[in-house]
Amino acid sequence: PKTWEVRGEVYQAVAASKDANFKALSEDPLTIALESYKKALELDEKDKYGKSVKIKLTLLTNDLTNQAVDQFGKDNFDGALKSFEQILEIQEIPIVKQDNPGAVDTVIIFNSGLAAYNAKDFKKAIKYYSQAAEHGYNGARTFSLVSDCYMQMQDTLGALKAVQDGFEKYPTDNGVLTSMIDLYLK
Repeated sequence: PKTWEVRGEVYQAVAASKDANFKALSEDPLTIALESYKKALELDEKDKYGKSVKIKLTLLTNDLTNQAVDQFGKDNFDGALKSFEQILEIQEIPIVKQDNPGAVDTVIIFNSGLAAYNAKDFKKAIKYYSQAAEHGYNGARTFSLVSDCYMQMQDTLGALKAVQDGFEKYPTDNGVLTSMIDLYLK
């Protein structure tokens, strides 16, 4: 397990390096770091390294967040989506989840939807936006975004259902009401 943990540290250092030669050692060092830490936990039968790997996973979450924001800013929406999804994956690792088992990072879920939408992966966008909506993130607007994804896929019934759900949850929101009326007129 220790070897895998150190491997993860090395790849995290590659990602953080300012030296172009060092950065050239790996195309996707944070993914390799994540896989390494997961392997370390898998092989750690005596729970000797769990605490130190957990700390490294927390730091990796920060690195992945920065990477996702950077990729999004450079219009690399597929890369941003991958990074956001890896953050969600880390949050589901038992040793990470145990401190706060009911915690849901709605910002990362919503941003996963946003990245998926911009990457034109509308099914994933619907998945993440719907999860965000379940937790009340961004109010009725999130239901309108789900509806828009369905419209991008030429699914008017799915779009209508999304805004109807939004209207049921937020009956005083004019945005979702307007979206619903527009869909009825189509």
